[in-house]
Amino acid sequence: MAGKLTKEDVKNFYKEFFHEQKIDYAKKIIAPYYIQHNPGVEDSREGFINTFAAAFASGKKFNIEIEDIVLGEDMAAVILKNQRGSFAVVDFYRINSEGQLCEHWDVFSN
Repeated sequence: MAGKLTKEDVKNFYKEFFHEQKIDYAKKIIAPYYIQHNPGVEDSREGFINTFAAAFASGKKFNIEIEDIVLGEDMAAVILKNQRGSFAVVDFYRINSEGQLCEHWDVFSN
């Protein structure tokens, strides 16, 4: 990624990484020094990749659908719902000057 992050970039990240499990896609959008505030996911881009590579290898599927994306200059909120309707998630990201996701928080709701 170089420059400004777009909503299309975010949609492609969820599609390519979480749905199609293309692990290397994270290298395009996640900053190397990524800070993760979810205790179930490791810090750094490599930590993020390692966490989800293990989840994908175990057969885990992420059946999430983007409801909306709110995108500012240096922050993004991605509103998601489980396709089975059992929970909702909001992912919050800080965006660096290169248009990469560099910090993450999330909120889950049943």
